[in-house]
Amino acid sequence: MLLITQKDYQEACQIGMRQVYARLKPLTSKTIAGVKHYPLPDVLAGLPPKYASTALVLLKRAVEDGARFCGDDGDLPATEALERFLNAHVHGAAHRIAQCRKSYFHGLGLAVRSSGWMCDAERLRVLILRDGGCLSFIMTGDPSTLPRDWAAFSRVFALLHASAPLTSEYVTGLAA
Repeated sequence: MLLITQKDYQEACQIGMRQVYARLKPLTSKTIAGVKHYPLPDVLAGLPPKYASTALVLLKRAVEDGARFCGDDGDLPATEALERFLNAHVHGAAHRIAQCRKSYFHGLGLAVRSSGWMCDAERLRVLILRDGGCLSFIMTGDPSTLPRDWAAFSRVFALLHASAPLTSEYVTGLAA
């Protein structure tokens, strides 16, 4: 997951630490080496329109922690706000969002030959925007950040975000 620090946010937006603290306080954070890091998708979702031009700077300053995002229904409103932000402030975002979603569901269809995941289709459609590679592609248009093997990526992503326990067929991808 892409993470950003308070200091990076302050320098990108060129605002005081009080404002930074007030904006980032409601977000979940992860402490790494004594420094708080915030999920970039959540930071962008709450970025005021006045500072929308700093989105690419924040992306460049973001660090990948190597952890897979594991979201639930509580992350849906922020992710929908992220989508609105991207569509409003990133040129070509709607097309690249659609491209990510199409590739994701095509890969999922190849990996899991069953309709068992369909109950989570809307959740998966929304949450895919939080993936670091997809978010980078949507913001920059650089396809090298996207997964190389969409089938494997899609299956793992669906398993992490399933609303109900899945059977072994879904885990192995052998459901028919």
